[in-house]
Amino acid sequence: MKQIFTFLAVALVSIHAIHAQIRITRESHGFRPGDEHACQAVEYKAPGESGTHVVWDFRDLVSKENIGISGIDAFSGGVFNTVVERNDGITFRYNITNDQVEYFGYEKEGHQYSFTTPIVKTKYPQSYGTFFEGTFAGKIIVKGESAGEIAGTYSTDVDAEGTVLLPEGEKLPVIRVKTTKVTTQWGPACNVMEVIKYLWYAQDIRYPVFVTMETAYYKTNGGERVVLEKSSYLNTNLKRENQLRTTAGLDGIDADFTCKISPNPFREQLNIQYSLPKQSSVSIELFNSQGAKVAVILPKQIREGDQITNYNAGNTVSKGVYFLRFVVDGKVHIEKLIKN
Repeated sequence: MKQIFTFLAVALVSIHAIHAQIRITRESHGFRPGDEHACQAVEYKAPGESGTHVVWDFRDLVSKENIGISGIDAFSGGVFNTVVERNDGITFRYNITNDQVEYFGYEKEGHQYSFTTPIVKTKYPQSYGTFFEGTFAGKIIVKGESAGEIAGTYSTDVDAEGTVLLPEGEKLPVIRVKTTKVTTQWGPACNVMEVIKYLWYAQDIRYPVFVTMETAYYKTNGGERVVLEKSSYLNTNLKRENQLRTTAGLDGIDADFTCKISPNPFREQLNIQYSLPKQSSVSIELFNSQGAKVAVILPKQIREGDQITNYNAGNTVSKGVYFLRFVVDGKVHIEKLIKN
């Protein structure tokens, strides 16, 4: 009996250690220029409990309309350096550093929410137990004219860790991030708006695997809380990066490995430059956005030093998003490409 108890104790510690390793960093989960992030709206799912070793069962999702794809662009200079444009016409603006993500507002059809004191969306790194809060302020602009001021509070709490069960047999260790934003609008209605959002993150998938949120308002301070909307969204790109990394069941590539791919975006010709710290077994393969192999560019032993490999896609590769996977001595490195 004692041996069984000891085994169970060790198993629980091991499971906890696996979940505790999930960390949100800019390198692993931050926005990347050129990314396309597809979401499917589904019927609302309650966020469930917080804490450790939670299991969220989202296997029976009922699809609604497609949210579609968000494009992520990087700008040099200016107050913000990253713009996310969603296909429903909303544009979001951020300033991103290695330490945090600042949210400067959004715009849609001439209506703009511009934060002079931004919301800190993320502080890197984040893991289970991370918590921070702050205040924001700004103004509302409608067709170029000021339409009022806004201010409020926000908080971020990595409040849970466990396993999420998703359609098609996906079972992922995750951490859950809860964000709360309370906004006061000074205007005729004098509303107080509250948005509570839950985001589930896995270690090897850049963007949230699942999101559920609730929007509510108070007509006046202290008045009755009225729920306006409840919504949930599934990341439909779950397998793209994860499959490419795990197809060979291999670890990440050595830090000494460097590569440069140009041009990107590309039309036909692709120049692949990389450097090897020693003679290595190298393969280079091209995958499409669904994880299917499109081309084998290189499988051979290569000497140490700087290397150049050219690939001509011609008319055999259609426009879209692709991934170039290097396997060097049994370790994987992936670069994202866009073909115009």
